[in-house]
Amino acid sequence: MEEFKAFKSLEAYDKFICGWVKSIGCIEVNGLSVLLGKVQHSQRLNEKPLEAWIVSKKDGTITAAHCSCVAGLSESCSHVGAMLFWIQDYIQRMEARTVTDVPAYWVGPSSRAIKFSRVQQIDFCTPMKKKQKRDEALAGEHASMPSSSKVVEKPSLSDEAHLCFLQKLQRVHSSSAILSMEDPFYKMHSSNTVYPKDLSNLFDDSLMDMDLPYLQKKALDIVIEVSQQEADALAKATVKQAKSILWHQSRLGRVTASNFKAVCCTSLDKPALSLVKRICYPSKVKLTTRAVQWGCTHEGTARKAYLKSSKEKHLNFNVSTAGFFINPEYPQFGASPDGIVECDCCGEGCLEIKCPFCIRDCTKEQLYDKENCMECINGQFSLKRTHAYYYQVQAQLHIVNRQYCDFVLWTNNTMLTERISKDDDFWRQNVPIATSFFRLVLLPELMAKYFTRATESLQGPACSAPVLVRL
Repeated sequence: MEEFKAFKSLEAYDKFICGWVKSIGCIEVNGLSVLLGKVQHSQRLNEKPLEAWIVSKKDGTITAAHCSCVAGLSESCSHVGAMLFWIQDYIQRMEARTVTDVPAYWVGPSSRAIKFSRVQQIDFCTPMKKKQKRDEALAGEHASMPSSSKVVEKPSLSDEAHLCFLQKLQRVHSSSAILSMEDPFYKMHSSNTVYPKDLSNLFDDSLMDMDLPYLQKKALDIVIEVSQQEADALAKATVKQAKSILWHQSRLGRVTASNFKAVCCTSLDKPALSLVKRICYPSKVKLTTRAVQWGCTHEGTARKAYLKSSKEKHLNFNVSTAGFFINPEYPQFGASPDGIVECDCCGEGCLEIKCPFCIRDCTKEQLYDKENCMECINGQFSLKRTHAYYYQVQAQLHIVNRQYCDFVLWTNNTMLTERISKDDDFWRQNVPIATSFFRLVLLPELMAKYFTRATESLQGPACSAPVLVRL
């Protein structure tokens, strides 16, 4: 009985205070009192009430109890406890005064279906507050049932003020639900936004025992399609990138720009298992190394330095955040630029920022001699055309469909910027390689976990929650 010293925190007490106990009856059998009652579900309001019964001696000792809920078999569920609290309260009220002494304050819910109510008619008081007001009413401190809240009459809003409010709301939150019901805003409000299909849904448990040739043949019949409307909606909804669950879901199974070189250089017969896992199960790959943390921490500083420098060279220059892009022509690929740049003189392009940890303190002069992603040609730094960053930039340009990308290399002591143009020859050469990897490696993995099923059975299940880091 130790836990009953804090009975007011019990779930059974809450059920009693909230009025879920009803239809209590009592009969005597062989000197014992059998109390029968019904307790309403607190969540599933329209379902049949639970039936509970208690067997008690005349001195109040409980000899047996039962409830039709699952926990009722143990004879100690919260519904039985709620009945006991109701009985105790009933006896105390009868000892204090008759029911007709004060107006009825607490009434149990009807056995009929619970109907919807207006918000102002709903009592949002806590169980303790309800009990307090009920006790006060029974003690005669209130002559009638107290209201859970006082409704203050306010002047109605004019049509002009109402319209002004909705216009302001649309500017700060265009997807607000109330706009979908107001004319003329409902015409611009879409509550049925459709995004590209999640490739994890390709998994079929019945294929887990199939060999690779069978899976690869079956993969040829799979059609991956993304409409321009779906792609645009996705790019707009994922501007928070790694902080967006949709961003993580959409990357899963697709060859992203950051993995483009690794995909083009791995074997189709024996693909790197780490690469397959990184693409198909990104949430299980925790990139929390010191180098990754350094890049995430300093990207904002690099962006500000780039923005300041570019504004001095371009007319009406601006950098906006970018989401996850899928090109309907290449639905198996995806890219997340660090930004979309725009100016009156050059049009739109992409932005890719790199803050390598290994050269974090290098000056521009030291970069001449230090091995890194840049090479110096005729005194000018340029991104190496064989480097993974170049593959990433070209993949971004063709997926996002922009003509140039400003590649920024930032250290604590210097910043290098190179404007890289679209390389169509590079793209034509590497797209078939990456597409073959998607068809022959990624699809069999997505369909039946072909390449990781052996290691998964040895390691056991892993957490599938998204790891919110910038990749």
